Amino acid sequence: MSSDSRFLFRKNYAKYEFFRNPLTFFPEHMVAWCQESNHTIPPSQLLQNFLSPSTCPEIQGYLYMKEVGRKSWKKVYMFLRRSGLYCSTKGTSKEPRHLQLLADLEESSIFTVITGKKQHGAPTDYTFCIKPNKARGEMKELRMLCAEDEQSRTCWMTAFRIFKYGIVLYQNYKVPQQRKTLLSHFSAPV
Repeated sequence: MSSDSRFLFRKNYAKYEFFRNPLTFFPEHMVAWCQESNHTIPPSQLLQNFLSPSTCPEIQGYLYMKEVGRKSWKKVYMFLRRSGLYCSTKGTSKEPRHLQLLADLEESSIFTVITGKKQHGAPTDYTFCIKPNKARGEMKELRMLCAEDEQSRTCWMTAFRIFKYGIVLYQNYKVPQQRKTLLSHFSAPV
């Protein structure tokens, strides 16, 4: 990266919030499985589908993508699956011949970009990037993406985390919950 770039780490206090209220993180119009089942999915079932390796949920929608080596942004229809992030080369087509792999989830990390509009000329303030883990720190290896609003950016980033870390995230969420219930039994007055 250029010399004036840097990473800022910030604690995310809502990082497990999607386990408590998944419908606010995954709008029905962005989850392909919701559209196929006529929008009648209980929150627990939605979460189970994301955590289960046997199911294939998919996040879909338009994102702005910065062309590699250019300053322009292009609006593209994207699909996020367990296997990776894909863009459609022909409208909203899901046919394999029209899908182009942009990022492999296992070999990439996702980051929020705070100055996307100012520094990178993003169309909105809701920018994030996907960085390959094996990248040598060059700016051209980052996939700069931009969502229309905060809810869709949160949906894309949360789904990326769930597809990548899945059950480990759920276990990390459950351990403190179990400790709270154990401690509540001992805190009662004798």
